[in-house]
Amino acid sequence: MNREKWMSTEGYESGLQAEIKLGQDSLRDKNGLLFVIEVVLYSCAKGYPAPRSAAALFVGVGAGFAVAWGVAYMSMLDGVGTSLLVGGLLGLICGVVVYRYSSLHRSHIDHLDDLLSQYEPLVKQAYIDLQEEIGRDGFELQSIDKWLQQERRAVTKALRTVSPSKFLSKKVT
Repeated sequence: MNREKWMSTEGYESGLQAEIKLGQDSLRDKNGLLFVIEVVLYSCAKGYPAPRSAAALFVGVGAGFAVAWGVAYMSMLDGVGTSLLVGGLLGLICGVVVYRYSSLHRSHIDHLDDLLSQYEPLVKQAYIDLQEEIGRDGFELQSIDKWLQQERRAVTKALRTVSPSKFLSKKVT
């Protein structure tokens, strides 16, 4: 499908009208999920650690520091080197346990896949086109970003239709 038709909203109005009937709460939920997709997309593009890796690193460093400080403070073992060794080993063990047994996603692509499968699109044809494109080319961040921007415009438009602006509805005499 050519890009111009994919980026247009032609033929999508029926889905938009059906969604408006669902109400503002559903649209706000969609907006929230789109925000999460956007954050994951940004994290993936910037090369930030995946959720599971970040959690393991955070827990490992935190546990290691806490144990090393506690052992040094209580002076249970002789010397700073020993407390650092014990803290480092326990921090490493905690990090490995969190990484291995955590239910967080292993990669940003897995997270995106999970979020996109949960999302009920407003612009259904664009979602179908995105599925075809991902099936053909894999998870390319640019194609997901283009779909995200189009879906965000549709949700914003629907939210404005459901709850009009207070400023615009104020009558001045």
